[in-house]
Amino acid sequence: MGAIADSLADELAEELLDAHRRVRMGSGAPRRGLSVSAQTPVDLLGAYVFLPMAVDEQPGRSFIDSRSLSGVRSVGGSSLPT
Repeated sequence: MGAIADSLADELAEELLDAHRRVRMGSGAPRRGLSVSAQTPVDLLGAYVFLPMAVDEQPGRSFIDSRSLSGVRSVGGSSLPT
């Protein structure tokens, strides 16, 4: 997971550098000394897992089907699959 996150950080750093170059070019500002680098290793603070919600038969109401939550446990306030 760390290598993927670091690779993504490098890609985002390149995109940010390109954006800064375009802005500076458009405004006529000098581009010398401009650099952007990803700070790796990336700190991964969490991951979200989105589950679909079942819809109740009554319009305007919805509920979470408890069957869709089987295998999910709570850890430190976050729901993680088991």
